Amino acid sequence: MAVENLENVTLLEVCESTFYNVKVTELEAWLKRSGRAPRDVAMRHTICGNEAYNIRIGSADEFTETRAKEPHAPVNLLKIVSYFQVLQSVIASVVNGEGEQVHPRTWDPHFIGLPVVNPKKQNRPTRTAKEIEMIIAASRNRYQVLYSLLAGSGLRIGEALALKIDQYISDKCSTIHVRQSLWHGTEQEPKTQAAMRDVDVTKELAALLAKFIGDRKDGYLFCTDSGKPLSPRNILRDSLHPTLAKLKQSKTGFHCFRRFRESVLQKSEARALLVDYWMGHENRDMGTRYAKQLVEDVAWRKQWAKKVGLDFKLTELQPEIGQLGASKTQPAKAA
Repeated sequence: MAVENLENVTLLEVCESTFYNVKVTELEAWLKRSGRAPRDVAMRHTICGNEAYNIRIGSADEFTETRAKEPHAPVNLLKIVSYFQVLQSVIASVVNGEGEQVHPRTWDPHFIGLPVVNPKKQNRPTRTAKEIEMIIAASRNRYQVLYSLLAGSGLRIGEALALKIDQYISDKCSTIHVRQSLWHGTEQEPKTQAAMRDVDVTKELAALLAKFIGDRKDGYLFCTDSGKPLSPRNILRDSLHPTLAKLKQSKTGFHCFRRFRESVLQKSEARALLVDYWMGHENRDMGTRYAKQLVEDVAWRKQWAKKVGLDFKLTELQPEIGQLGASKTQPAKAA
């Protein structure tokens, strides 16, 4: 259903009627994969104190006035820009039978008062090698292994929690095959096409993973006692945030491990092409025949994984009774 007149229509109504006609961009593809319409993500958040989906989108004046109501309210500028991009795409998606836009319009970010995002001022918490070691050492069993994997591979949390032992981990645990991700417990494709990759890890990290897996042959690498995948929110609540508080480190999310790994790779002499491949970044040269030949050279990749190393010390995993990968019975005591 196309919306013919935007003057007295709310953004919520436009989203409901036209969202699935929106051309697939990275953000919109993520929204579709997660099964959530824009109103569930962007429209239920507040922009300077006023709910975005109650804004009529017939004029730029109203959007400007909305932002002016609470100019000092703490906001995430990047989120505002992202939400506004969804708004633009939804409006542009309404086309007639000839494929022409029903509501063509030119947006002036300065006139509207859209914030300018300065990457240098964005909050991007990072951790040193010593801090990473402290976090891992202060964590227990599966959380210890999870943080070691995140810091040693650069996987996103959804990619790590989606790993299945029999499908996405090589026999000797030396290569992680990223083919899916988890979002709210649901398996889906990775964030981008570039995220579909094989990440090679060091011999030490591979040995830790193998020890953690133990006799398990299938199922999620990180899971509950019932075999279900772990929830990122629960991990933050039960492990990472309490651990950071105990260590008197600033509160942060899982991305600090990914940033740490990228910093290690950037400091190494590894080629930028390989760094982008391992991290799952888009690279314009990745589609060339030469680039494909390089990243498909497993021996070359593993050689560089060994050269780069971890840049932090792993903590020895102490098997506990009932821990995944460990014996379910007490070891016999020596006579």
